[in-house]
Amino acid sequence: MKTTLQILTVFLFLLVLGGCVSKHYQVTPEVYRERVKVLGVLPVMVDAESTILHPQRQEIVATLQESTRDKYLRLSAQLNARAGYSEVRPVIIDAPSEWQLFAGNSLQGGKDGTTHRRYQPAPEAVSALARSAGVDGLLVVILNGVENKGKRWERRGGPRYLESNFNEIQATAMVLAATGEILWEKPGDSGSPFVDLQYVDFDEAYYNRTDEVTVRFVTPDGLRRALQASDKEGLFDKEVFSTLYRSLFDSLSDGLAVGKLWRK
Repeated sequence: MKTTLQILTVFLFLLVLGGCVSKHYQVTPEVYRERVKVLGVLPVMVDAESTILHPQRQEIVATLQESTRDKYLRLSAQLNARAGYSEVRPVIIDAPSEWQLFAGNSLQGGKDGTTHRRYQPAPEAVSALARSAGVDGLLVVILNGVENKGKRWERRGGPRYLESNFNEIQATAMVLAATGEILWEKPGDSGSPFVDLQYVDFDEAYYNRTDEVTVRFVTPDGLRRALQASDKEGLFDKEVFSTLYRSLFDSLSDGLAVGKLWRK
């Protein structure tokens, strides 16, 4: 009886654990681990056609694109060191060819009423690139703009907040099999966007003695500084690296760590 109870306890534990680690898997973790031994990492993409409402839109897109430069090399090295694959390698591809990997995209609604953008792979283009790169799967990270309803609280921790629609940049990540199938997908998170494009000017309202609070866009220079800001701590000793990208890459490294599927 005791042995049966112990076996049942272990089974339930593994079932719950498997459910936790399967959050972003489109196949079982075991199938994913068998199918993706060699992972290729593409350059971080910026969807210039996504919902970016900034009046200086082109500058914002250019700033985002500049911030992604060579970041995939860092992500590839980090996954190679941490994630437990046989090999993780960067995949070189020119910007126009990146978008040939996708047949389109659409906005998807979440249970909380927010939206994220989902991309539909083009199987033939994905297969061709995976074969030429000699990889089992391709990791794609796409920065894209969406507009979502949310709350923004007074910066100094006051009791005031504004509920409105806000423009934000989300990071969508997926691992595509050589067949073009999505094996793993982490959609953009409105609760924790990659970077905000808008903020609420509570200080203006305070100093003008008004309840009318203005929603403003960050400036291109402000966005650039936010993308470059570093805490100077991380994987490599004393290396100056973007805090926003560090947080994103750490999250992806944890979520894609095949060596930890049953140890989390």
